[in-house]
Parts: sequence; structure tokens; C-alpha cells
Amino acid sequence: MEHFNPRKHPVYRIMQRSVIIFLWILTAICANAQEEGILRPDSINSFLSAQSSPARIVQVVDSLEKIKKASYEAYLWAAEASYNLGKLYGQQRYLEKAHRIYPNDTRALPALYENYLALGNYPQALRLNKLILAQAELGKYYAKRPVLHLVHMEYGIKQSSNDSLYAPLHYAQIGVGIRVNQIAWMHAISYLKQNSILGSTSQYQYYSALAIPLKNNWTVSPACHVLYVNITNEIPIADSSILSSTAFVVALQVSKQYKNFKLELGATQGNMNNENQLQIQPAITYYPFSNQKVLLQVAGTYFTEKDAATGMVQLGARPIPSLQVIGNYLYGDVRNFAEQNGYLINNSFDETNQRYGLITNYNFTPSITIYGVFQLEQKTEYFSRINYNYATGLLGVKKVF
Repeated sequence: MEHFNPRKHPVYRIMQRSVIIFLWILTAICANAQEEGILRPDSINSFLSAQSSPARIVQVVDSLEKIKKASYEAYLWAAEASYNLGKLYGQQRYLEKAHRIYPNDTRALPALYENYLALGNYPQALRLNKLILAQAELGKYYAKRPVLHLVHMEYGIKQSSNDSLYAPLHYAQIGVGIRVNQIAWMHAISYLKQNSILGSTSQYQYYSALAIPLKNNWTVSPACHVLYVNITNEIPIADSSILSSTAFVVALQVSKQYKNFKLELGATQGNMNNENQLQIQPAITYYPFSNQKVLLQVAGTYFTEKDAATGMVQLGARPIPSLQVIGNYLYGDVRNFAEQNGYLINNSFDETNQRYGLITNYNFTPSITIYGVFQLEQKTEYFSRINYNYATGLLGVKKVF
């Protein structure tokens, strides 16, 4: 008689598989419940508050963000840690994420406002200032930004290496920035005078630009530059229309601050020296340490009518908090081009072959900056095709309110 073995019975095997499946499901449920408990906001806050290393806090929050578990409180922890690490662009990123979760919270909103001011992002600071003043709890601690927020004055001299072509050029500018609701509006008036082989040149300029802040750190900046040039000539010129003219340059720039990058795309349309041309101007600025201690910028200009281009690279550093030094290099072989959203106008008849520049900004006080610019420019005279150099020195002072 064969011995009966219950383990070989089909019913036993079915029950065995059912128990295994049940235990597997129960284990998964318990593990998931444990994970959910660990990743609850209060558990995360307890864990982050126990961390003594700011870098560790940022690392943890970045990991939580990758699995979409980062909370409002977690972003605030990362923002504070980034500030303690001296990474203001990192702080800005986390505060912006917290602000998107709770736009009217009384912690992220004022902290982000102060961050924008510290980084010089005045248009975005104006946008948040309006939100702050709309809240009764915060409005009593903050004032509306003043209508006049910026004044600057500068004077410069441009010296040619060939005195037979050009005598020294003298230049002066005054400018103001005003607030219109939450929009920053800049105005600048410039005057320059120079004697040259063509005669005596006088040029008057007016520049106006808006900085319109949008959400998610986008800014749109339309601008206009008007120039009146008058040359009292001493030698006969076939085309006398070039001796007196009014030129217009209109510009539009869109910029976005993303993490420690700033992306810019601009376009200018102008008729300098009776040359109608459209210029496309992309630029990218990189802050490798997520602050303003070091910056690297690459920019360019494409001339659609000429099918030509210029390129520029800038490297800046702050050896001490109150001093910034920026070196730049531009290569082109072009003339009649604009820079910085139409603010800088190169409307000489002569081609710019290449240019070296050095800029220094010294914060004399938190609200007063003294700045200087030196440029060495290699050019080619338009009529004679003679090569020469320009050395430019400029000194200015800026007051912010």
C-alpha cells in the first residue's frame, strides 16, 4: 500500500502558492507603508533639522526632488542651506520652487524678494514687492520701492593711435532708472564730440528701455536708441548725406534665469549710417559657484543682411565682496553694430576688427558703485583702409535707492 504524502496533493500546492503570494503582497504593503512614513513631510523635516551640514541638506532635497517627494518645507531648508553655503543662485532656485507651491506664504515670498535685490534682479524684485504689499501681514514691514531707483553719471576719453585720422573723443552720459508700477524704466542721455579727418563731429543720443518681469524668472526688455549725428566737414565728400543724420535702433531682449545659468536672446533693428540691418544676439552667462564670485559669458551677434557675425567672451571674478573685475574679448570685422540690448552703439564708419576690454566695479557703499572701463580696439579706417588702434578710458558712478 502506497504511503499518502499530503505535500504532493494538488490542494496543498494551491494553498502553498496562495500563502506565498499573500506573504509577498503583505511584505510589499509593509515596505511601501514604511517608505511613505519615512517620506512624510514631518518625517523629512525632522531628518533635515537633524543635519548639521548645509551641503548634505541640499543633497537630500535634490534627491527628494528627483523622486517628486520634495515639499514646500524641504525647499525652504535647501534655500537656507544654499544661503549658508554662499550660493545665492541656488537659494533663488529653491525659493522659487517654494513660492510656486504657496505663492502667498510669508516666509518664501520675502526671502525671495531679498534674494532678487541681493543679486541685482530689480525687475523681479519689483514684481514681488507688489505681492508683498498686497498682504496685510507682510505689508506693514515692507515699503513700496521708490519711484527713482537708479542714477548714474559717466565720462570717457577715446584716444586714437593715429592723430592724423582722429583727435581724442570726449564722451559723457547721465542716466536714471524709474519705477512705473512693477516695471523698471531706464533713460540715458549721451553726448560725444571729436575732431577727425572728416571734420568736427557732435553726437547726441537718447536711450530708453523697459524691464518687464514675468513669472518663473522671465524678463522681457523692449528698448529704443535715438542718435543725431552732425559733422562739420573740412574736406569735400561725394555723399554729403552722411554728414548729418538721425538714426534709430529698436531692440527686444528676452531673458531667463535658470539655476546658475542666464539665457538671453535679443534682436535689434537699426539704420545707423543709412544701413538698415537686423541683428540677432544670443548670450549665455554661467555662474559656476551659484553666486556672483565668478561668471563666464559667451555672446554673439549675427547680421542678417551682411551674413556676418561677431563673438564675445567675458570672464568675471570678485576677489573681494566689494570688487568685481571683468575681462572681455570681441572679434568681428564689422561696423554699425549694437550691444547690450541696443544700449551700446558702435556707429563709427570704421570697421572694428577686435577689441579687448577690462571692467571694474567697486561698491564704495552698499548703494554707491564706482566703475571704470578700459578698452583697446583695433580698427580699419573706412575710406583709406588704414589700420589704427583706439584706447578708451571711462569712469562712472552709480547710486541705487
